[in-house]
Amino acid sequence: MTYFKGMAFFLCGTYFWGVLAAYLYRLPAPLVGYVGPFGEFESTLVDSFYNAAFALAFYSVIGGLPLLIGVPCWIVYLVKEKLNKTLPNALLIWVSLFFSFFPVFFLSNLDYIIGEW
Repeated sequence: MTYFKGMAFFLCGTYFWGVLAAYLYRLPAPLVGYVGPFGEFESTLVDSFYNAAFALAFYSVIGGLPLLIGVPCWIVYLVKEKLNKTLPNALLIWVSLFFSFFPVFFLSNLDYIIGEW
């Protein structure tokens, strides 16, 4: 059950960081370009919710779903089994929110990492 909670919190955290990235930094919206104050298109708070949901759904369909399922299961396994820690819900939420930041950060800076696309 902990693995399913970890996946759920990780997906919610990815959406949360996606909304913040689209509103405060930039997020690659599929078929649009980068949205946000440092992107090509401005994004209001309401648009940020839409853009983050569309990006999460689109990138999950084209191949990101195994990453969004596998990474939280791996993290929960490492914390529970390798570190021999009990994992209460509060710690699970914070660990999932912390690690869900990295896929969004990677997507937001992808053109700096691999070049223009």
